[in-house]
Amino acid sequence: LDPRTSKISSYRVGVIGGLAPRDDFIHVLHFDPQGDLWIGTRAGLRRLRARSTQIEPVLSSSVDASGLDTDTVYSLLEAGDGLLWVGTQMGSLLLVDRRTLAVQRPQIEQGTAPGTLDSVSAMVRLRNGDVWLGRSSGLEVREAGSGRLLRRIRHDPGRPTGLAGNEVRALLQDRSGLLWVGGFGGGVQWHDPNNHWAKVLRGATGHNGVFERPDISSLLERRNGELWLGTRGRGVAILDADLNLVGGLSPETQSGEGLSVGWITALAEDSSEHVWLGTRDGLRRYDPISGVFERFGVDEGLVNLSVRRLFIDSRKALWIGTGDGLFVLRSGQGQVERLSLAEARPLLGEFNAFAEGKDGSLWIGASTGLFRVAVDSRTPQRIDDQADPGLPHPSVVGLLIDRHNQLWVDTVEGLYRMHERSAGWAFESVSLRMGVAGDFGANLLEASDGRIWSHRQVYDPANDHLYSLTRGDGVDFGTGWFRSYLQTRDGRLLFGGSRGLLVIEPHHFQPWTYQPPLVLTDLRVADRSRPIAESASGVVLNPGQRSLSVEFAALDFSGPQRVNYAYRLTGIDEDWVATSAALRVATYRNLPPGNYRLQVRASNRSGELSKQEIDLPVTVVPAWWQTRSFAAAALLAGLLLAAFAMRLRLALMRQQAAALEALVASRTEELSQAKAHAEQSLSQLERAKDQLVEAEKMASLGALVAGVAHEINTPLGIAVTAASHLSDISKQAEARLNEGLMTKGELKAWQLTVAEGNSLILGNLERAGRLVSSFKRVAVDQSSEERRHFELRGFLEEVRTALRPGFRRTRYALAIECPPGIELDTFPGALFQIFTNLVNNALVHAFDGRETGHMTIAARIDGNELELRFTDDGNGMPSDVAARAFDPFFTTRRSAGGSGLGLHLVYNLVTQLLRGRIELRTSVGNGCEFLLRLPL
Repeated sequence: LDPRTSKISSYRVGVIGGLAPRDDFIHVLHFDPQGDLWIGTRAGLRRLRARSTQIEPVLSSSVDASGLDTDTVYSLLEAGDGLLWVGTQMGSLLLVDRRTLAVQRPQIEQGTAPGTLDSVSAMVRLRNGDVWLGRSSGLEVREAGSGRLLRRIRHDPGRPTGLAGNEVRALLQDRSGLLWVGGFGGGVQWHDPNNHWAKVLRGATGHNGVFERPDISSLLERRNGELWLGTRGRGVAILDADLNLVGGLSPETQSGEGLSVGWITALAEDSSEHVWLGTRDGLRRYDPISGVFERFGVDEGLVNLSVRRLFIDSRKALWIGTGDGLFVLRSGQGQVERLSLAEARPLLGEFNAFAEGKDGSLWIGASTGLFRVAVDSRTPQRIDDQADPGLPHPSVVGLLIDRHNQLWVDTVEGLYRMHERSAGWAFESVSLRMGVAGDFGANLLEASDGRIWSHRQVYDPANDHLYSLTRGDGVDFGTGWFRSYLQTRDGRLLFGGSRGLLVIEPHHFQPWTYQPPLVLTDLRVADRSRPIAESASGVVLNPGQRSLSVEFAALDFSGPQRVNYAYRLTGIDEDWVATSAALRVATYRNLPPGNYRLQVRASNRSGELSKQEIDLPVTVVPAWWQTRSFAAAALLAGLLLAAFAMRLRLALMRQQAAALEALVASRTEELSQAKAHAEQSLSQLERAKDQLVEAEKMASLGALVAGVAHEINTPLGIAVTAASHLSDISKQAEARLNEGLMTKGELKAWQLTVAEGNSLILGNLERAGRLVSSFKRVAVDQSSEERRHFELRGFLEEVRTALRPGFRRTRYALAIECPPGIELDTFPGALFQIFTNLVNNALVHAFDGRETGHMTIAARIDGNELELRFTDDGNGMPSDVAARAFDPFFTTRRSAGGSGLGLHLVYNLVTQLLRGRIELRTSVGNGCEFLLRLPL
């Protein structure tokens, strides 16, 4: 095939000299830099020089005792230094010097049984110099110059992200550096050979299976260099510094002996080299020398047994964060102490993180906030409430104090950096500025270069750059568990997950900066597909074609679902239109004629914008009726037609104007008369309304007078009866005295009767006087609209005294809840009228059909306002009635004589005279509450 002319030439065996009959089975062809063609056949390796027509043999096949062909060439690779790598069907690997044809045979380690095929089907040299071989038994990595075996990769059924199958048939390194592997039955996979900073430890066998399929919930590096991994259900796996499994602690079946639980939630080592293990069933202390476990639970003061986090501070105190409380076991003590806030309030919530500052203060993160325990204090102090700005969400999941003594706080809404100021603290949101939602990852660690790491994100404070970790970076260890992390002494970062241990070497960290090409993958004009090659010089939409649809793709195969796109059509779109990998299409319909440019840009998987863009010229050809000449002719014709129409219109308008003038004059006179009549009616309505409102007020005052008169009548009647009785016995005593018949006992009885009568007369007259005095003040207030200064508590008592006659002989009660000392400068008459109407409204409507009822007037100061609440426990109102309760003339008892002005008068007095606000809260069966807010 000639790519320039697309001409195909066909050759048969024997046409070119030198090919034997057994050479007709050709497996692979390869051109070297000098233009020589190397041919791998069933009969061995052949070469056709650039200026020759004669094929010469280089390596010939042979048949061994088993009858198998040992040198069938399956693959060829130009590996540099003049060496041609040759892979055979039987698994041989040969390095042929193209100049001398000398052959080297690197050492082969068969991965299959003797006599079986381990074919070398594919070879590729990576940019780092290593040569990868695809065999029937998996992958081999070899040194380019010598062919020395560096490592082997085999299929592991227990490793879901490993090699899918051992039968590797094809290898390719793409322009981004990814290595692609095609297998027989294993599909297509890719691997990033340049990632030397992230790997996942999937587990190992032995030691009672503590590290088989690891699910790691806690981590600890001991002083002796061992790494302890607490798992979810299998106990503790012990690894050496090279991450090899060397031991383990598995749960025993008998409770109380050994490690009775396998879910290890937290680990810590104290100064005596005892290891503390947090579980869901309390705390264990383990002595590695004796192998003895000691349990700490409720009897030792740990009332919450669900341990989440352990931390040993510089004073050797063990801090225990649980699912609902914070505890501490101080050095030298055997009893656990529960921490409380000020005033002995227990410190509650889920505790997730600890960090100790250089001054020895301890910072604590919990679901209920951020706390600090000063060096000279034993009481935690809540910090986030004292900061400005503070944390928008109280749930703190991660803490870190970096080398600059800077506190980093991770919450469920993102990462924050705390700044200490003279007036307190302030929190700066990092995640919000970066546009990242959710927590940062909770497991905060600082690398030697100052970057802040979690198993999800990497933040570089020096460059203010955030990088998200994905499966494309090798971060594929299941769910990364919070509180399962540590930084080793040699600087490695370890994170525990549901499917292994993530190991980060931050000094080798290289973010993904590949700039993927951006290409068109589909082009449709007027809903019909066009060859993409036609768009090389632009897209032309002919008349009748007004829609354009373009599909595009950025060729970043390491994470195509994380690629973001944006496009715009100049002249149509004012700004870039953002879209995701799920919708990589730009569609435009009803495009007007003109010249445009469709611009498309994209990011790579890490969100970095690629410099490669699509800039596609788009031309929409106008139809004949859209050309400029047609538009000019149409414009001229339109102007002529408009001029004729204008002249005709003017003539008609003159005729209509004359008729309109006469009609307007007639209608104006009618409107003037109607306006005068309406103004007269409105004035009469206003006077009628004022008269009705005044009548309502006077009716209220009349009811008050009748009630008070009835109330005064009782003490006056008692006084008159007592006086009449005194008059009668006085006459009797006088007659007995004049006759000289009164005895000493009768005189004594007469004196007692006179004294008792005088007391009764005086008491009832004083009661009547108080009623008259109270009524006088209330009546004056109600009948007057004057403003005065008064004390609210006494005023409300007078109101209750004046209104009590209306319900004294019922089982209804009115309570006053008002603190003394509230002074008002307002209109007491209006207030009395308001409460009179509210009480009457409750008696008539709220307690209708009820034998008992309670009303309350409550008052309190709220800032510069007085808050008054009138409540009853009566029938309440439906929502439609409550919505119209303050409307004038609206009543539900018109047949019983209701005017519908009571609550309307209340509303007007509150909002107009008293300059306040009133609100009604009610529902059927739950009574009513009238809330008044008045200026003091």
